[in-house]
Amino acid sequence: MASGNDQTVGAVVAAEALLAVWRHAPHQAKFLTREHFGKLYSLVFPHNVNGAQVVLAVLLYRIAENHRRRPSAVDPLLVRYASCFIAMRMGQRLLHDLNKRLEDINHQCFEQAKQLIEERGESYFRAATTDVEVALQALYGDKEISTLQLSATFRRGDLIQKLLELSVVS
Repeated sequence: MASGNDQTVGAVVAAEALLAVWRHAPHQAKFLTREHFGKLYSLVFPHNVNGAQVVLAVLLYRIAENHRRRPSAVDPLLVRYASCFIAMRMGQRLLHDLNKRLEDINHQCFEQAKQLIEERGESYFRAATTDVEVALQALYGDKEISTLQLSATFRRGDLIQKLLELSVVS
């Protein structure tokens, strides 16, 4: 159970973070929470998940969630709906900067990865937000997107493939 201590990671937060950041299922992270410890359990917590992967996912997820809860004046409206998608893209950026695949993330590279998040977390967030804007434009073109459309788009996960296809440039 999570307490007020920022060092504590609850199982619910860990499940959301893993689904969003490493499992490329941000729509399931946010909207299928009842299934995280049911139908989605083996996806959330496969046999090869390790502590370093969990903690790093949570650190990235918290950055995106903090912006969702308390958006800055420069955060676009989509941040309120897309935090899990942004966190997923942040994870891709971290792996790119580490020059590693998810399978290679473990205790040996944890400190380096954590330091990158501390140093570049906000820039990862801004770049990931831009990536989501680009993917939305690819999906909807230049027409204005209502908040209802934004919400529905992120519930369905229409953007996942588009985001995965974008290259990562640091």
